Amino acid sequence: MVEAWEWHESDKILNVLPMHHVHGIINTFNCALWAGAECEMFDQKFNAGLVWERLLREEDPVSVFMAVPTVYNSLTRHLNDGKVDKTREEIRRIFSSQYRLMVSGSAALPETQMASWFDISGQILLERFGMTEIGMGLSNPYHPVTSRQAGHVGSPLPGVEATMCDLDTGAIFNDTDRQGELLIKSKGMFDRYLNKPEATAECFTEDGWFRTGDCVAKNAETGAYKILGRLS
Repeated sequence: MVEAWEWHESDKILNVLPMHHVHGIINTFNCALWAGAECEMFDQKFNAGLVWERLLREEDPVSVFMAVPTVYNSLTRHLNDGKVDKTREEIRRIFSSQYRLMVSGSAALPETQMASWFDISGQILLERFGMTEIGMGLSNPYHPVTSRQAGHVGSPLPGVEATMCDLDTGAIFNDTDRQGELLIKSKGMFDRYLNKPEATAECFTEDGWFRTGDCVAKNAETGAYKILGRLS
């Protein structure tokens, strides 16, 4: 993630995410520490007004922000309700000039929310795919920004492999014209569920691919994966 998202020492990120979750502790906190960047902790229950106030502060500015779709939705509603003390022109200017990266993850981002956040901020949210078992697996590109596609979670991050298997036969394929279960391989993923050998056996193929339980399709033009839903 540090390589793919071009973290550097001058970055500052506001962390509004729980620290018991991969998104908060790994993507936000640990990436900042690894890069020597600054992570400012939001040390109270989420409050849309206070978050807006910090995000728009032009002295001691924040340059990176990561959140879940419900946070972006809450911030959008707060703005639409007239509770932010800046004009939309001011907000867009600050976001466009101050922020180099805004990420959404941990749940599917509705295309309408991605579009509305772009209208507000001028920022095209970067979606990615991860799980507790694998950490982060896929990501839309940092460059070029315009190649980020709504509903897609991107391609494998450095050190990660991805493919698909047939939903009926389990046969592995990597075609772009059909749906399948997303499979992941990575040195960073776990190797077992603690004291649960049956669950472990069920989630790995014989040749070591982790079965994510997500149905995907692969975009023929970009190679990016689109999450279609959880398998039953």
